[in-house]
Amino acid sequence: MFQKKNEELAGDAEMSAPPMKPFTKKGSHAPSKPPTKKT
Repeated sequence: MFQKKNEELAGDAEMSAPPMKPFTKKGSHAPSKPPTKKT
């Protein structure tokens, strides 16, 4: 019940979340790629 939803959300959140907003605001993973490609 929770494992199926957590696994699907974790996979999408790990690839779409960190490099998109969660990490972009913190500056840990996103700032390492987005800022490098944008600048």
